[in-house]
Amino acid sequence: MKVIHTHVVNNDTQLTELALLTQTLSVLSWKHHNKSDKLWLYTDAKTLAQYEKYGIDRLYDHIDTSTMERFPKNVNTNIFPSSHKMWVFKNQTAPFISLDVDFVFHDTFPQDAASLGFLHLESPTTYPFPTKIQPPKDFSWTVDELTGFVNSLPLNTSLVMWGDITFTHKYVDRYFEAVTNTDGKVSITKDEAMYISPNAAQRTLEQWLLASLTTLEELTNKNFTSKSIVPMIAHPAGMRPQDYNIPVDKFTETVNNTMFALLGARSSYEQENYEVYSTLLKTISGSIGAIIPHFEDDTLFDILEAIMDDARKVPNENQEEAVEVTETNEQQTVKSD
Repeated sequence: MKVIHTHVVNNDTQLTELALLTQTLSVLSWKHHNKSDKLWLYTDAKTLAQYEKYGIDRLYDHIDTSTMERFPKNVNTNIFPSSHKMWVFKNQTAPFISLDVDFVFHDTFPQDAASLGFLHLESPTTYPFPTKIQPPKDFSWTVDELTGFVNSLPLNTSLVMWGDITFTHKYVDRYFEAVTNTDGKVSITKDEAMYISPNAAQRTLEQWLLASLTTLEELTNKNFTSKSIVPMIAHPAGMRPQDYNIPVDKFTETVNNTMFALLGARSSYEQENYEVYSTLLKTISGSIGAIIPHFEDDTLFDILEAIMDDARKVPNENQEEAVEVTETNEQQTVKSD
């Protein structure tokens, strides 16, 4: 089956080593466990140039930059960054699998007959209800859609099998109606701001909208079925099995062996959380080094080496002390002059 990676950098953003390593592992792990699938990369020319610098473009069976040339200008991708991949979905004509570039699946994908196969359920606790999101002019939610929101849990879309292309287009078209010509401002109280991000509009209009429309589709279309790939509900405090009778520790171990998501950890270096950064750098690069021999292509190590050569160095205490001493000496020199 066709498996899609989509990524476009906004403005002059540079891809970091953690993002590059995770995307590389995402491709290699998928190809290792699902050998008959073809991986496509949808991106633009500017982002592709960054991938080509490291040779990551060689990992894909096909690369498409023309689709992004038609991306609508009236969608704010700083507020709705998932719109690039949604645009790719809109341009598909047959069933496919979408895989986030910061997500790694360490298993064979269960390609069964479900119309929609989503990764797992999410607790809606941190999602703003759709009516709290500033809509475009002349846009309004239907009663059925709001009922669908109330009666569903958001569906995690890090990994999705889109088996019913008609439903896929119905969902994506409604998504673009909700995000076009709006900044997605979320109206929340001071108390709500403690657990709902003001920028959470993307999550609601991507993951909870999918759940709402899936609920409605299952009520009106007897041939439509959906299922979670991992029987999990993600809560703010961590993951829980959908079957609460299953021991959490054993379930968590199984999930961790099945998948990995970089998520907010991609900014660990910028946040000066160097311990997390160093651990991830070592762990992800080690996983890539361990999986490459399965492909019998030693040139793949060139990609890993190129990324690691550009990886940012973690400042240590001695370096920081040296910088402080240098700055002090420079200040004294200036004063003495």
